[in-house]
Amino acid sequence: MKKISKVYIVVLPILLLIAAAFVWIDFRIVGGQSSVESQSATSSSGVDEAVVLPLEPNMDLYVIGSERMADALQDELEEALSENQYIGDVHVVEGEPAQSEAGVLVLRIEDSEIFWTPIYSRSQVEIQLSYASDGEIAWMDEEVVNLTNIKPAIRYRGDFQSRTNAIGIMSLPGYYHYLSEALSQKIVESLAASMMGNK
Repeated sequence: MKKISKVYIVVLPILLLIAAAFVWIDFRIVGGQSSVESQSATSSSGVDEAVVLPLEPNMDLYVIGSERMADALQDELEEALSENQYIGDVHVVEGEPAQSEAGVLVLRIEDSEIFWTPIYSRSQVEIQLSYASDGEIAWMDEEVVNLTNIKPAIRYRGDFQSRTNAIGIMSLPGYYHYLSEALSQKIVESLAASMMGNK
C-alpha cells in the first residue's frame, strides 16, 4: 500500500506538468487539412492616376474576438504582414479601432467553433476584415464600401471562413497557431492583391 502511495506521489506531479504543458505551451507536430475560403470580398478605390499611394503603407492592426484565438491570429498575422513586400511597418493596437494617419486593418472574429484534443482537433472560424489605407474607420460598419474621402485611398472588405482538421501531437496554443497560420496567409494574399490592383 505504501509503495502504491509513493508511486502516486511521483506520477501525479508528472501528469499535472504534462497536462499544464498541453494547455499553456505552444508546440505541435501536426498533419491534416486546412481550407480557407473568402466570400463577399469588396474593394473600392479613389486613386487618381496622377497620385501614387505609398508603396509600403504602414498600418495599425486590430484583432478583435475571443482572447486565445485573437492572440494567436494577431501573432501569425503580424509576422505574415511584416514579410510582405507591399506592406510597411505594422503596429498592433488593443481595443476598439480608432482613426489613424496610418492605414487601419481590423479583423473581427465573428464566430469560432474549436474542438481540441492532444491528438486530434477540428475548427470552424469566420472572420470579417476591413482595411482603409487612409485610416478612416467610419465606413467599416456600413454594408456597402463607399469612398467618400477626397484623398486617394484603398478600402477593402472580406469575409473569411476557415475549416481545419488536424492529427498529430499538439498543445492547445499550438493548435490555435496552426489554424491561425493558414488564415493569416490567405488574409495577407487577399489584402496584397487589393493593393497591387491599385498601383
